Amino acid sequence: MTADDRRPNLIETLLDLLAELEDHDAAVRTGRWSGRGGDIDYAISVRGLDGPCRPPTPSERGESPHGITTRETDTGVTVVADLSPLTQNEDEIDIELAGGKNRLVIQVSGEHIGDIPLDDSEWDIADVTLNNGILAVELTHA
Repeated sequence: MTADDRRPNLIETLLDLLAELEDHDAAVRTGRWSGRGGDIDYAISVRGLDGPCRPPTPSERGESPHGITTRETDTGVTVVADLSPLTQNEDEIDIELAGGKNRLVIQVSGEHIGDIPLDDSEWDIADVTLNNGILAVELTHA
């Protein structure tokens, strides 16, 4: 097997990415490395020695800036979002099921916060709570 035939290892991939970032004066690069042991999603942030080095922001990592998470429960799904920087007032939050009741849409004071796809079944909103800016939406199957 020649060097060109083998699959690059993770360290080689990261070093290549760092060199590419430095060559193109780029700050952030994200991607996925696939190896025999599985896949690794990565986000690399690089600044020159004369500038600050910072971790990538949630949006640069492809994550929600409001930490929106979903988890299955015995009765359905709970969606949690950190709205503390935006509001402490439930009256400013608009939550609706869209797309045939299989997509949860969250807005705060008219600003779109999240569009959370659900499985193909229809859902109902069973409960909504806001505690210290943390929104919890409990969904059950319709």
